[in-house]
Amino acid sequence: MALFVELKRRKVFKVGAAYLVVAWLAIQVVSIGFPAFDLPPRVLRLCILGAALGFPLALALAWVLDLTPQGLRFDPAARGNKRFASIAVLLVVLALGWYFQGQPAFRPQLASPPFDGSIHATLEGVAEAVFAQEIPAASLPVLCYGVDGGDASTTMIDKVARAPFTSVPASHCTRADASEQGSVYPKTGQPALQVEVHAFKPSSATAGTIEFSAAHDNGYGYYKTFAVQLREGRWQVVRTLKHVQLQG
Repeated sequence: MALFVELKRRKVFKVGAAYLVVAWLAIQVVSIGFPAFDLPPRVLRLCILGAALGFPLALALAWVLDLTPQGLRFDPAARGNKRFASIAVLLVVLALGWYFQGQPAFRPQLASPPFDGSIHATLEGVAEAVFAQEIPAASLPVLCYGVDGGDASTTMIDKVARAPFTSVPASHCTRADASEQGSVYPKTGQPALQVEVHAFKPSSATAGTIEFSAAHDNGYGYYKTFAVQLREGRWQVVRTLKHVQLQG
């Protein structure tokens, strides 16, 4: 109880609350801004780690410093220092534990064996890398995203979508890429481009090949085979192995 009273007197709770609000806002800003500059996920993780480690530091400063009309002055507490230090160390350990062991969503996906040329389910990171490279070259207003014959997840589509295209799952479009009419987006009647990744063949846990197709009608479409690798914590297209163009 004495520690709680001392924390309140030294305004540690107010400093902690203010720090959390500012840190949360800063993380929201960088989480939106970093992808626009194609920064790897580890950069965002490092920023979050810095914010997490800064929290116990801010509390420690509030504990030992006092703001007076004359400015900041060093004001060590007569008691409770050991318990406060234990809390600060625990917060540091939790932050480091989160960075090195937690947040599996930030860990890069590795391909699983066998590495014998067989087709595996396409890893989300691989699909994102291919879409991010190919989407800027699209020439139709609506893009219909597919992965392995099904819909791409809305989370993935949100990550790779680019203006001015309307980006939707593949099943939201009427597929007619084998006809003269071509695929359309029924909601608006606009012509649509079916884009899909499939046939992921890993050669190791961090490398492989992937097929990509983009098609509208029986006279327009192209197909590519890419080599992909896991570099700096994210999957990347490293070269084009095959390119077949159909142009009516």
